[in-house]
Amino acid sequence: MFVSFAQNFEDVLLWRALKHIDKGFYIDIGAQHPEADSVSKAFYDHDWRGVHVEPIRPYADLLRDHRPDEVVLEVALAAESGILTFYNIPETGLSTADSTIAEGHWHQGFTVQEITIPCIPLSDVFARYGDRDIHWVKIDVEGFELAVLEGWGDSAVRPWIVVVESTLPNTQIDTHEIWEAQLLERGYTPAFFDGLNRYYVAEQHPELLEALQYGPTVFDQFAFSPQVTHTYTVLFRQQLNLECERAQQVLDQERDRAQQLEAAWNGAKQQIEALNRQEQALQQTLAQEQDRVHASIPSQVEYRP
Repeated sequence: MFVSFAQNFEDVLLWRALKHIDKGFYIDIGAQHPEADSVSKAFYDHDWRGVHVEPIRPYADLLRDHRPDEVVLEVALAAESGILTFYNIPETGLSTADSTIAEGHWHQGFTVQEITIPCIPLSDVFARYGDRDIHWVKIDVEGFELAVLEGWGDSAVRPWIVVVESTLPNTQIDTHEIWEAQLLERGYTPAFFDGLNRYYVAEQHPELLEALQYGPTVFDQFAFSPQVTHTYTVLFRQQLNLECERAQQVLDQERDRAQQLEAAWNGAKQQIEALNRQEQALQQTLAQEQDRVHASIPSQVEYRP
C-alpha cells in the first residue's frame, strides 16, 4: 500500500507516473522534515533513495537521523555559489531567502531570524549526482524559485519530472510566470497545476504526461499518513472515504445482482434438464407404442380374388 505523507498529495501524483521505476532517485530541494509533509518519505519507504537540500540545521539533522543512507546538503540553492542571507522562521515551513516575504511573515506575527548560510547553484548538485537518472526534483523554496532555477546554468542534466511550488507562501497568488521560462527553455512541458505546485515533464519522457493530467483519486489506492493534519487533507480523506463507501455499495449491489442472475440461470438449467428428461420419457413411450402397433399388424396378408 502506498502511504502519502505530502501536504498536497504531490507524492501520489509522482508515484502514479513513476511507480514502474524500481529503486529510483530524487532530489528534494527544501526537504525540511523527513516525514511530516515530506514528498520523498513514501518513495523512501519503497526503496527509492535521493538527495535532500535543507539549509536549516535542525531539519538537516532530523533528515540525517531518519535517513542515514541518503545525502543531506545543508546549504541553500541560488544562482551562484557564495554566502546568502537567509530568514529562518522556526518550526515552520516558511523559512525563505526572500527578504520581502520574510518581512510579510514578521508582520503576521512570526518569529524571523536573520542568518547567513552557504549557497551553491543547482548545477553543482547536478554535477555531483547527475550521472544517473534523476526521476523527480521538487523545489519548495518559499519565493526563491527563480534564483534556484537560474542556478541550473548550462548543465545538460534533465530530471524526468520537476515539481515547483508556484504560489506565494500561504496564498493562492500564482508566481509561475516569474520563473517558468527557465524550464520551458530547457525543454520541459507543463503537465499539471494542483493549486499549489506545477508539474513539468522533460521532453525526453513525454510518456509521463498522461499520468499527470489530474489530481489524486480513489483509483490511486493510497492511504494517509497518521501525521496528516491539514484541514483540506482531512476533508479530502473524508471525501475519498465517502467515494470508497459508495463504490463498495455499488460493488455489493452488483454482486447481489450477479447472485440473482446465477440463481435464475441455475433454475432455468434445472427446468431445461427436467424438460429434457420428459422428452426422453415421451420418446421412449412413443417408441414402445410404435413397437406394439407394429407387433399387432399381421406380417403377411393373403390375397384372394
